[in-house]
Amino acid sequence: MLLPDTRSQETQGAQGTDGTDLFVIDWELAQFGHRAYDIGQLLGDLLERKHFNGVDSALWVLHGFTRGYGVFSDDLAFRTAIHAGVHLICWCTRGAPKDTPERVNGVIQLGKDFIVKGWEKDRKWFEGSLLAPMFSGEQVKSDDG
Repeated sequence: MLLPDTRSQETQGAQGTDGTDLFVIDWELAQFGHRAYDIGQLLGDLLERKHFNGVDSALWVLHGFTRGYGVFSDDLAFRTAIHAGVHLICWCTRGAPKDTPERVNGVIQLGKDFIVKGWEKDRKWFEGSLLAPMFSGEQVKSDDG
């Protein structure tokens, strides 16, 4: 996170803010790409923390983020689910060495389901999944907005 040394006189009080700018930069994967990739990785990482470390608050953050983000278009929701699945499969090796083969296989299966069901655009399946908040049925937000 980047914070200025002092409060900006120009932004102080502008648009209901207190003038403090906060910038969050993820240098690990900084790139230009579709936002479904970024959101999918964030959600996949949260699910990984829940699965391997039992961090219940990871699901609270996931649900809070997806609800706070706003309405997802069908395209954005399914693309995000696919990227979350890819994250679970490709990054699960971080938790795998200290876990049981059954739990590793479980997270790989979940990742596969996200990819396959996302590719098939299976809204009904996702409405009962951990990613349900993205599939609320109020799909009006465009991918550009």
